[in-house]
Order: sequence, then structure tokens, then C-alpha cells
Amino acid sequence: PGRVLDRATVVVRDGRIVAVGADAEVPFDARVIEADSFTVYAGFVDAMGYAGVPKPEDPPRYEGDRGAPPRQLAGILPDRDVRDAYDPSDSAIKAMRDAGFTAAHVAPRDGLFSGQGSVVLLRETGRMEDKEGVVLAGPTSFVARIDTAPGVYPSTPMGVLR
Repeated sequence: PGRVLDRATVVVRDGRIVAVGADAEVPFDARVIEADSFTVYAGFVDAMGYAGVPKPEDPPRYEGDRGAPPRQLAGILPDRDVRDAYDPSDSAIKAMRDAGFTAAHVAPRDGLFSGQGSVVLLRETGRMEDKEGVVLAGPTSFVARIDTAPGVYPSTPMGVLR
């Protein structure tokens, strides 16, 4: 991490990197993948997180029928896509990169049915690419959690598990 090796060979055995370098010895039984136009990153992958996803503002106090709130307030947001809110310049991404993470599955915050998550590359900003350029795959998941909406039905975890 933090170093660039041009024209290097990466040897992977049993899912682990065992050698890297211009003079790395390629085993006789290796499957060779010509990747002269690829970029290889060694790093951790965060399987579920919120880096780059802003925290939502507190909702206004709801005075309507607490048993039938609007779906936005109730947290029923299956159509919400994390890619719409994702900010690759968020400071949390730099902190993750500094800790050795290079990719993450990010998801929308809050709600019973929070929306759709995506896998993103935790790249530094300013690499001549737009916001969509850091999305490796998406949407890749549908996120649901045991999380209640404050002050409306269901207002207890047991009500959510009904």
C-alpha cells in the first residue's frame, strides 16, 4: 500500500498473494493472466459499512397517524440507491485507506428497508474519474435491518419482528 510498482508480476496461490515484483518467479503450474492494462490493489475489503454515506438529518416531529406514517418516515425505502448519496471525498474513506482498506460494500443508513448497497473502490479523490468511476458493482444488495422509526409504528423491535 502506498507504493506503485510498474510492470510487476503478482503471484497468487490459494487466494493469497505470495510474491510481487518485476522478478517474481512464476510457478510452472500457474495459470497466467495477461493483465498489462490492469491495476492491482492489495488491501482489505469492508463487507458492510457506511464510509462515504452521509448521516441523514433528523426527521421533523411527526404529528400524523403513528400507525400509518409516510414510508419515508417509517424507513420503508427499498428503492433508495446508495450510489445517489455516496461521496468519494468523505474523510472516512481516507481513514479507511490509511488502515489498509481498498474496497467496501456500502449501504444506505437507517430504516427498516434501507435500500440498495453497492461495492465501491476506496480510491483517493482527484484521480481523473467521476463519482461513478469508483463503483465496482452496484446495486449488489438489498439492505434490511431491525431498526425502528422513532415515534411511529412499529416503535419497538418486537413490532418490527412481527
